[in-house]
Amino acid sequence: MRRSNVQRNYETLSSADHPYPLRAVTIDGHVHLGTVTALLESGVTVFCGVNGVGKTQFLKTLSAHLDGGDTGDATVEVDVHAIAKAVKCVHVDTGWECFDTVNQVSRTPSLDEKRAASDQPPMDKQTAALLGFILNRDYDSASAQELDRDDTDGAGTSTWHYYELTYRGATYGPREMSLGELAASIVLRALRTARYGSVLLLDEPENFLSPQARRRLLDVIVSHAVDRKLSVVIASHSIEMARRLPATSLRTIERDLRGTGVAIDRMRFPSQVAHAIGIEERPDVLLLVEDSFARLLLKAILTRQFPEWRMELGIVEAGREHGSLSGGEGAVAQAAKALSDNDIGIRVLGVLDGDARQKESFCDKPYLAFLPGLAAPESVVLDAVAASPSSAATVLDVPEEAIAKGLRVVEGVDSHDRPATLCQAVGVEVTEIVGYAARWLATSPDHAQHVQELMEKINTTLYLGHGESTEVDVH
Repeated sequence: MRRSNVQRNYETLSSADHPYPLRAVTIDGHVHLGTVTALLESGVTVFCGVNGVGKTQFLKTLSAHLDGGDTGDATVEVDVHAIAKAVKCVHVDTGWECFDTVNQVSRTPSLDEKRAASDQPPMDKQTAALLGFILNRDYDSASAQELDRDDTDGAGTSTWHYYELTYRGATYGPREMSLGELAASIVLRALRTARYGSVLLLDEPENFLSPQARRRLLDVIVSHAVDRKLSVVIASHSIEMARRLPATSLRTIERDLRGTGVAIDRMRFPSQVAHAIGIEERPDVLLLVEDSFARLLLKAILTRQFPEWRMELGIVEAGREHGSLSGGEGAVAQAAKALSDNDIGIRVLGVLDGDARQKESFCDKPYLAFLPGLAAPESVVLDAVAASPSSAATVLDVPEEAIAKGLRVVEGVDSHDRPATLCQAVGVEVTEIVGYAARWLATSPDHAQHVQELMEKINTTLYLGHGESTEVDVH
């Protein structure tokens, strides 16, 4: 999927004149939900909330009403703008369907004969391409074969689907598929078969997918919603989806203050959704550094170069105190390589001190970057102050004589203790002097290129596989 098309689809979601069928839902008298009204947005609306709050109950009740089924004691009213002859509804509980498929495969006698006797599905290269986009694999083909159930008790349907993928010439089914592949295949089948102007209810479609795959799955969902004029209602725990959607598409579902039902509210920021879900936001990229001072300097550089970094990046000290055969940089390098070699759902970049830049064993590693300079960060910060005491004094709002005196005091002090000693002598916080150094590094002829390289490496890691530009400006 082209980035320009993806961006255009998200912009369309916020368009007031984009047609979509389902505008509002009111459920009254539900044993768990009570009385609640939800206003739905163009294309996609995501409901976020903790486990057990009622997201699944909301989708099930709405699905039963739209399909003419039993809603129990609850009454349901919907505001529908029909843009097709009939508004059809498809309800997909991703987790349940994954385990049901695996269960059917394991307990269906003579499965191969049953498949051979049933209609053979065509090899679907378009679904394979979309699955490859989501999971970052080049599948040859994909298929979904509809089979009759031997036992329909509790299933609610008389058929189930056998999914099959071909990757690099090897064909395999649900027994060999990862749960992520199976979950994505289930959602893609629902999207591909959804009729124009219909309603698609997706219960936790992000199940078993990595953060990157969740974002890409949402890109595909949004594309189908826009192209087919669908109303897609998603129950989700995914902060990745919440952060990718326009704020207008976000809803939280929480117990109301009386405890007799639920309340559904619009949200303005993804952080509010994270709070409603009951999680701390997980960063997209972990930056591993050697120690606390390296962490301070990296934070200061990011704050200046990439102000929104707190939503995307996490910084973890993984150096000296954790030990390694080659010092702090060795521990960082080992951890960065190990985590990069294994899919943990978060991308990882080790950021070594500048004095490791000249070590051949650390050069040209895709999982490593370097802080600016050719020395330890403590020395780089002291160099920034010493390069222009008058400029440092102005920025830090202290007398120049105090800076000069502080620089004399640190002579002979262990290099790692010099910044703290200077700050005590001058009367400023360590964070202030580090912040000044970050500003100086970006304009220093000897260090600006290092800052540029670091930011490009972080951006490349952050947007790895997204097809987005990694050009950055140092300022």
